[in-house]
Amino acid sequence: MRNGQRGASVQVVLGIILVILGIVAIAIAPQIMNEAEIGTLRKVGGGIAGLGVLVVIAAVAKNKA
Repeated sequence: MRNGQRGASVQVVLGIILVILGIVAIAIAPQIMNEAEIGTLRKVGGGIAGLGVLVVIAAVAKNKA
């Protein structure tokens, strides 16, 4: 296995973990935050999930190259 392929695999796993953490943060926001902070945690969770998607896309593009 080439080092580039290994790096892409690590990026895919990291991206998937970020997406899962972002979705979990959005889902549990009402249970762990007060009313004023729910929106903030949802925005942060959405940002984390979005970053995870971008990392996965970059890894897939890197793996094809």
